[in-house]
Amino acid sequence: MLLRRQRGVTSIFFALLFPILLGLGALAVDIAHLLAVKNELQNAADAAALAGANHLYRNGQPNWDVAVQKAQEAIAMNGAGGAMLSQAAVTAGYWNLTLEKGQLQALPMTPTIHDVPAIQVKVSKSAQQNAGEVGVFFANFLDIFSVPMTASSVAGRVSPGTVEPGILFPVVMSQCIFDAYWNFNSVPPGPQIDPVTQAPKIFQLGNSTNTNCPEGQWTSLDTDSNSASYIKQLITNRNPMAMSVGDSVWVQTGIKTSNYGNANDCSAAGNKSCEYVTVPVANLINGHVHSPVTGFACLRILRALGGNSKFVEVQMSTKCEAGYSGGVGPGYGVVSPSSLLQ
Repeated sequence: MLLRRQRGVTSIFFALLFPILLGLGALAVDIAHLLAVKNELQNAADAAALAGANHLYRNGQPNWDVAVQKAQEAIAMNGAGGAMLSQAAVTAGYWNLTLEKGQLQALPMTPTIHDVPAIQVKVSKSAQQNAGEVGVFFANFLDIFSVPMTASSVAGRVSPGTVEPGILFPVVMSQCIFDAYWNFNSVPPGPQIDPVTQAPKIFQLGNSTNTNCPEGQWTSLDTDSNSASYIKQLITNRNPMAMSVGDSVWVQTGIKTSNYGNANDCSAAGNKSCEYVTVPVANLINGHVHSPVTGFACLRILRALGGNSKFVEVQMSTKCEAGYSGGVGPGYGVVSPSSLLQ
Protein backbone atom coordinates (compact mmCIF):
# COMPACT_ATOMS: atom_id res chain seq x y z
CA MET A 1 0.00 0.00 0.00
CA LEU A 2 2.81 2.37 0.97
CA LEU A 3 4.67 1.50 -2.21
CA ARG A 4 1.62 2.33 -4.31
CA ARG A 5 1.29 5.70 -2.57
CA GLN A 6 4.95 6.48 -3.23
CA ARG A 7 4.49 5.61 -6.87
CA GLY A 8 1.48 7.90 -7.04
CA VAL A 9 3.35 10.79 -5.45
CA THR A 10 6.26 10.25 -7.85
CA SER A 11 3.93 10.30 -10.82
CA ILE A 12 2.31 13.52 -9.67
CA PHE A 13 5.72 15.09 -8.95
CA PHE A 14 7.00 14.09 -12.38
CA ALA A 15 3.86 15.43 -14.03
CA LEU A 16 4.41 18.76 -12.31
CA LEU A 17 8.12 18.91 -13.22
CA PHE A 18 7.75 17.69 -16.78
CA PRO A 19 6.77 21.08 -18.30
CA ILE A 20 9.68 22.72 -16.46
CA LEU A 21 12.15 20.07 -17.62
CA LEU A 22 10.79 20.34 -21.14
CA GLY A 23 11.13 24.11 -21.02
CA LEU A 24 14.72 23.90 -19.74
CA GLY A 25 15.61 21.46 -22.50
CA ALA A 26 14.01 23.73 -25.06
CA LEU A 27 15.88 26.73 -23.71
CA ALA A 28 19.15 24.77 -23.92
CA VAL A 29 18.49 24.21 -27.63
CA ASP A 30 17.75 27.90 -28.15
CA ILE A 31 20.83 28.99 -26.18
CA ALA A 32 23.05 26.69 -28.25
CA HIS A 33 21.55 28.14 -31.42
CA LEU A 34 22.06 31.73 -30.23
CA LEU A 35 25.69 31.00 -29.29
CA ALA A 36 26.31 29.52 -32.74
CA VAL A 37 24.90 32.61 -34.45
CA LYS A 38 26.92 34.83 -32.09
CA ASN A 39 30.09 33.00 -33.15
CA GLU A 40 29.16 33.46 -36.81
CA LEU A 41 28.68 37.21 -36.27
CA GLN A 42 31.97 37.46 -34.39
CA ASN A 43 33.84 35.59 -37.12
CA ALA A 44 32.32 37.92 -39.71
CA ALA A 45 33.31 41.02 -37.71
CA ASP A 46 36.87 39.68 -37.20
CA ALA A 47 37.29 38.82 -40.89
CA ALA A 48 35.98 42.20 -42.03
CA ALA A 49 38.17 44.14 -39.56
CA LEU A 50 41.27 42.20 -40.65
CA ALA A 51 40.44 42.70 -44.32
CA GLY A 52 40.07 46.43 -43.83
CA ALA A 53 43.14 46.83 -41.63
CA ASN A 54 45.25 44.99 -44.20
CA HIS A 55 44.73 47.98 -46.51
CA LEU A 56 45.48 50.65 -43.91
CA TYR A 57 49.05 51.16 -45.13
CA ARG A 58 49.83 51.74 -48.76
CA ASN A 59 53.12 53.44 -49.64
CA GLY A 60 53.73 54.15 -45.97
CA GLN A 61 50.53 56.12 -45.30
CA PRO A 62 47.15 55.11 -43.82
CA ASN A 63 44.57 54.75 -46.56
CA TRP A 64 41.39 55.17 -44.54
CA ASP A 65 38.85 55.21 -47.38
CA VAL A 66 40.12 52.02 -49.00
CA ALA A 67 40.37 50.25 -45.63
CA VAL A 68 36.74 51.07 -44.79
CA GLN A 69 35.61 49.98 -48.27
CA LYS A 70 37.44 46.63 -48.02
CA ALA A 71 35.92 45.98 -44.59
CA GLN A 72 32.44 46.66 -45.96
CA GLU A 73 33.06 44.34 -48.90
CA ALA A 74 34.26 41.55 -46.60
CA ILE A 75 31.02 41.62 -44.60
CA ALA A 76 29.07 40.57 -47.70
CA MET A 77 31.21 37.43 -47.95
CA ASN A 78 29.98 36.13 -44.57
CA GLY A 79 26.69 34.85 -43.22
CA ALA A 80 25.04 34.33 -39.85
CA GLY A 81 21.84 32.60 -38.79
CA GLY A 82 21.30 31.06 -42.19
CA ALA A 83 21.40 34.37 -44.12
CA MET A 84 24.17 36.31 -45.82
CA LEU A 85 25.18 39.58 -44.16
CA SER A 86 24.98 42.87 -45.99
CA GLN A 87 25.39 45.67 -43.43
CA ALA A 88 27.95 46.69 -40.81
CA ALA A 89 29.08 49.85 -39.07
CA VAL A 90 32.74 50.39 -40.04
CA THR A 91 34.81 53.09 -38.34
CA ALA A 92 38.42 54.13 -38.95
CA GLY A 93 40.62 55.67 -36.30
CA TYR A 94 43.45 55.02 -33.86
CA TRP A 95 43.77 52.42 -31.11
CA ASN A 96 45.93 53.04 -28.03
CA LEU A 97 48.03 49.96 -27.33
CA THR A 98 48.72 50.90 -23.69
CA LEU A 99 45.09 50.80 -22.52
CA GLU A 100 43.74 47.53 -21.11
CA LYS A 101 40.18 48.48 -22.06
CA GLY A 102 40.73 50.35 -25.28
CA GLN A 103 38.30 52.37 -27.32
CA LEU A 104 38.67 53.36 -30.94
CA GLN A 105 39.55 57.05 -31.24
CA ALA A 106 37.65 58.24 -34.29
CA LEU A 107 39.11 60.60 -36.87
CA PRO A 108 40.13 63.35 -36.92
CA MET A 109 42.55 63.11 -33.99
CA THR A 110 46.26 63.55 -33.30
CA PRO A 111 47.81 60.15 -32.49
CA THR A 112 50.52 59.59 -29.88
CA ILE A 113 53.43 57.16 -30.19
CA HIS A 114 51.20 54.46 -28.65
CA ASP A 115 48.33 54.91 -31.13
CA VAL A 116 48.10 52.67 -34.21
CA PRO A 117 45.76 52.95 -37.22
CA ALA A 118 42.80 50.62 -36.81
CA ILE A 119 39.43 49.60 -38.22
CA GLN A 120 36.42 48.76 -36.05
CA VAL A 121 33.55 46.66 -37.38
CA LYS A 122 30.19 46.27 -35.62
CA VAL A 123 27.75 43.87 -37.23
CA SER A 124 24.22 43.22 -35.94
CA LYS A 125 21.18 41.12 -36.62
CA SER A 126 18.33 43.38 -35.58
CA ALA A 127 14.89 44.47 -36.76
CA GLN A 128 16.52 46.88 -39.22
CA GLN A 129 19.71 45.03 -40.19
CA ASN A 130 20.82 41.79 -41.82
CA ALA A 131 17.49 39.96 -42.26
CA GLY A 132 16.20 40.71 -38.78
CA GLU A 133 16.76 39.38 -35.29
CA VAL A 134 17.86 35.83 -34.52
CA GLY A 135 14.83 33.57 -34.26
CA VAL A 136 14.35 31.04 -31.46
CA PHE A 137 12.59 27.67 -31.57
CA PHE A 138 11.17 26.83 -28.17
CA ALA A 139 11.17 30.06 -26.14
CA ASN A 140 7.82 31.14 -27.56
CA PHE A 141 6.01 30.00 -24.42
CA LEU A 142 7.90 32.81 -22.67
CA ASP A 143 6.71 35.22 -25.38
CA ILE A 144 10.25 35.38 -26.80
CA PHE A 145 10.23 34.98 -30.56
CA SER A 146 13.58 36.51 -31.59
CA VAL A 147 16.70 38.08 -30.07
CA PRO A 148 18.84 40.98 -31.40
CA MET A 149 22.54 40.20 -31.50
CA THR A 150 25.72 42.25 -32.14
CA ALA A 151 29.42 41.47 -32.51
CA SER A 152 32.32 43.92 -32.62
CA SER A 153 35.96 43.62 -33.65
CA VAL A 154 38.97 45.93 -33.97
CA ALA A 155 42.02 45.20 -36.13
CA GLY A 156 45.06 47.33 -36.86
CA ARG A 157 48.62 47.48 -38.14
CA VAL A 158 51.25 47.42 -35.40
CA SER A 159 55.02 47.54 -35.44
CA PRO A 160 56.55 44.13 -34.73
CA GLY A 161 58.21 43.14 -31.49
CA THR A 162 59.67 40.10 -33.27
CA VAL A 163 60.81 39.74 -36.87
CA GLU A 164 60.97 36.37 -38.57
CA PRO A 165 63.99 35.09 -40.55
CA GLY A 166 64.74 36.70 -43.90
CA ILE A 167 63.84 40.30 -42.95
CA LEU A 168 66.68 42.15 -41.15
CA PHE A 169 69.40 43.88 -43.18
CA PRO A 170 72.84 43.71 -41.45
CA VAL A 171 73.08 47.39 -40.46
CA VAL A 172 72.29 48.66 -36.96
CA MET A 173 71.45 52.31 -36.31
CA SER A 174 71.77 54.08 -32.99
CA GLN A 175 68.72 55.09 -31.00
CA CYS A 176 69.96 58.69 -30.81
CA ILE A 177 70.31 59.01 -34.58
CA PHE A 178 66.87 57.44 -35.06
CA ASP A 179 65.41 60.02 -32.68
CA ALA A 180 67.14 62.78 -34.67
CA TYR A 181 65.69 61.73 -38.03
CA TRP A 182 62.25 60.50 -37.00
CA ASN A 183 59.34 62.87 -36.40
CA PHE A 184 57.28 61.46 -33.53
CA ASN A 185 54.90 64.46 -33.73
CA SER A 186 53.81 64.15 -37.36
CA VAL A 187 50.44 62.57 -38.18
CA PRO A 188 51.16 59.73 -38.58
CA PRO A 189 54.74 59.64 -37.20
CA GLY A 190 57.32 59.48 -39.97
CA PRO A 191 60.68 60.69 -41.25
CA GLN A 192 61.98 64.19 -40.59
CA ILE A 193 61.44 66.18 -43.78
CA ASP A 194 64.11 68.35 -45.38
CA PRO A 195 62.51 71.81 -45.88
CA VAL A 196 64.48 72.36 -49.10
CA THR A 197 63.79 69.07 -50.90
CA GLN A 198 60.48 68.25 -49.13
CA ALA A 199 61.78 64.67 -48.91
CA PRO A 200 63.03 62.68 -45.91
CA LYS A 201 66.38 63.94 -44.69
CA ILE A 202 69.46 62.12 -45.97
CA PHE A 203 72.17 60.88 -43.59
CA GLN A 204 75.01 58.39 -43.58
CA LEU A 205 75.72 55.26 -41.56
CA GLY A 206 79.25 53.95 -41.30
CA ASN A 207 82.56 54.81 -39.67
CA SER A 208 81.28 57.75 -37.67
CA THR A 209 83.58 60.11 -35.77
CA ASN A 210 80.68 61.30 -33.59
CA THR A 211 81.33 59.44 -30.33
CA ASN A 212 78.33 61.04 -28.58
CA CYS A 213 75.88 59.76 -31.17
CA PRO A 214 77.40 57.30 -33.67
CA GLU A 215 75.04 57.01 -36.61
CA GLY A 216 75.24 53.32 -37.37
CA GLN A 217 77.44 50.33 -38.07
CA TRP A 218 77.36 46.97 -39.73
CA THR A 219 76.02 44.12 -37.61
CA SER A 220 76.44 40.38 -37.86
CA LEU A 221 73.19 40.12 -35.88
CA ASP A 222 73.24 37.12 -33.50
CA THR A 223 76.65 35.76 -34.63
CA ASP A 224 79.94 37.47 -33.77
CA SER A 225 81.67 37.66 -37.14
CA ASN A 226 83.17 40.43 -39.27
CA SER A 227 83.86 38.10 -42.16
CA ALA A 228 83.15 39.82 -45.47
CA SER A 229 81.57 36.65 -46.88
CA TYR A 230 79.27 36.31 -43.84
CA ILE A 231 78.13 39.94 -44.06
CA LYS A 232 77.54 39.49 -47.80
CA GLN A 233 75.39 36.44 -47.00
CA LEU A 234 73.33 38.54 -44.57
CA ILE A 235 72.94 41.31 -47.17
CA THR A 236 71.48 38.74 -49.56
CA ASN A 237 69.53 36.43 -47.24
CA ARG A 238 69.00 38.62 -44.14
CA ASN A 239 68.67 37.24 -40.61
CA PRO A 240 68.79 33.42 -40.34
CA MET A 241 66.96 33.41 -36.98
CA ALA A 242 63.98 35.33 -35.62
CA MET A 243 64.95 38.35 -33.52
CA SER A 244 62.95 40.27 -30.91
CA VAL A 245 63.16 43.60 -29.13
CA GLY A 246 65.48 42.95 -26.19
CA ASP A 247 67.67 40.46 -28.06
CA SER A 248 71.26 41.61 -28.60
CA VAL A 249 73.09 42.09 -31.90
CA TRP A 250 76.82 42.12 -32.54
CA VAL A 251 78.11 45.48 -33.80
CA GLN A 252 81.07 45.06 -36.16
CA THR A 253 83.74 47.58 -37.10
CA GLY A 254 86.31 47.25 -39.87
CA ILE A 255 83.87 45.78 -42.41
CA LYS A 256 85.48 45.27 -45.78
CA THR A 257 85.06 47.65 -48.71
CA SER A 258 83.52 44.81 -50.72
CA ASN A 259 80.49 44.80 -48.42
CA TYR A 260 79.81 48.45 -49.18
CA GLY A 261 79.91 47.46 -52.83
CA ASN A 262 77.46 44.63 -52.12
CA ALA A 263 75.09 47.10 -50.46
CA ASN A 264 75.41 49.60 -53.31
CA ASP A 265 74.62 46.87 -55.86
CA CYS A 266 71.18 46.27 -54.29
CA SER A 267 70.44 49.87 -53.22
CA ALA A 268 68.34 52.49 -54.99
CA ALA A 269 71.44 53.19 -57.07
CA GLY A 270 71.67 49.50 -58.02
CA ASN A 271 69.03 46.86 -58.70
CA LYS A 272 66.80 48.11 -55.82
CA SER A 273 66.47 44.69 -54.14
CA CYS A 274 67.57 46.27 -50.85
CA GLU A 275 66.21 49.77 -51.47
CA TYR A 276 63.80 49.49 -48.50
CA VAL A 277 65.07 47.46 -45.57
CA THR A 278 64.23 46.73 -41.94
CA VAL A 279 67.13 47.25 -39.54
CA PRO A 280 67.58 46.88 -35.77
CA VAL A 281 67.93 49.97 -33.57
CA ALA A 282 70.18 49.81 -30.48
CA ASN A 283 71.49 52.19 -27.82
CA LEU A 284 75.17 51.16 -27.75
CA ILE A 285 76.81 50.75 -31.14
CA ASN A 286 80.19 52.47 -30.65
CA GLY A 287 82.85 49.81 -31.16
CA HIS A 288 82.70 46.04 -31.17
CA VAL A 289 79.84 45.50 -28.71
CA HIS A 290 76.87 43.20 -28.08
CA SER A 291 73.94 45.60 -27.81
CA PRO A 292 70.22 45.03 -27.05
CA VAL A 293 67.69 45.88 -29.76
CA THR A 294 65.24 48.67 -28.86
CA GLY A 295 63.09 48.46 -32.00
CA PHE A 296 63.04 47.89 -35.75
CA ALA A 297 63.33 50.81 -38.17
CA CYS A 298 62.68 51.19 -41.88
CA LEU A 299 65.44 52.63 -44.07
CA ARG A 300 65.67 53.51 -47.72
CA ILE A 301 69.23 52.79 -48.89
CA LEU A 302 70.19 55.34 -51.53
CA ARG A 303 73.76 54.19 -52.13
CA ALA A 304 76.88 52.86 -50.40
CA LEU A 305 80.50 53.80 -50.83
CA GLY A 306 83.64 51.92 -49.75
CA GLY A 307 87.27 52.96 -49.87
CA ASN A 308 88.40 55.68 -47.47
CA SER A 309 84.93 57.16 -46.92
CA LYS A 310 82.95 54.00 -46.18
CA PHE A 311 79.33 54.95 -45.63
CA VAL A 312 75.80 53.80 -46.40
CA GLU A 313 73.60 56.74 -47.41
CA VAL A 314 70.01 56.39 -46.21
CA GLN A 315 66.67 58.02 -45.47
CA MET A 316 64.11 57.05 -42.86
CA SER A 317 61.01 55.49 -44.40
CA THR A 318 57.61 53.92 -43.61
CA LYS A 319 57.52 51.56 -46.58
CA CYS A 320 58.74 48.40 -44.84
CA GLU A 321 56.46 45.49 -44.03
CA ALA A 322 57.79 42.81 -41.72
CA GLY A 323 55.90 39.83 -43.12
CA TYR A 324 54.20 37.57 -40.59
CA SER A 325 56.12 38.77 -37.58
CA GLY A 326 54.83 38.84 -34.03
CA GLY A 327 54.38 40.85 -30.89
CA VAL A 328 54.12 44.60 -30.59
CA GLY A 329 57.16 46.88 -30.73
CA PRO A 330 57.66 50.65 -30.85
CA GLY A 331 56.32 52.42 -33.93
CA TYR A 332 59.55 52.98 -35.84
CA GLY A 333 58.11 52.77 -39.36
CA VAL A 334 57.95 49.00 -39.86
CA VAL A 335 54.49 47.40 -39.86
CA SER A 336 53.26 43.82 -39.55
CA PRO A 337 50.21 42.37 -41.35
CA SER A 338 46.87 43.24 -39.80
CA SER A 339 46.11 41.70 -36.41
CA LEU A 340 43.14 41.71 -34.05
CA LEU A 341 43.38 44.28 -31.25
CA GLN A 342 40.02 43.53 -29.62
